[in-house]
Formats: sequence, structure tokens, C-alpha cells
Amino acid sequence: MERELNALEDLLGLENVQEMDSVEAERFARIDPSDPVVEEICLRLDGLRQARAQTANMAA
Repeated sequence: MERELNALEDLLGLENVQEMDSVEAERFARIDPSDPVVEEICLRLDGLRQARAQTANMAA
């Protein structure tokens, strides 16, 4: 589960977009920054990070 959550966070956080041969870079180039979905993705990423932080705090 942890690995899958890490992968999702990396995807939403646009990790690896600087690697020109990566799938992420290809898909990042297609994103229109003015598209309203970009803000929604950012909000979902923030929520994911907050939920993971709360879960980590509860486990500690």
C-alpha cells in the first residue's frame, strides 16, 4: 500500500518530468496550466499529503 501511495504522490506531484525520455515528461508537456483540472489535481495532492502525514503521526 505504501509503495502505491508513493507512486500516486509522485505522479500527482509531477516527479520525473525533468527526465526527457520518461512517460511523465511526455504527459507533462500536454498539460495546459490554465485548465481548471490542474487546480483540482493540486488540491487532491495536498489532501493526500495531509492524510499521509496524519496517518504517520497516529502511528508514531
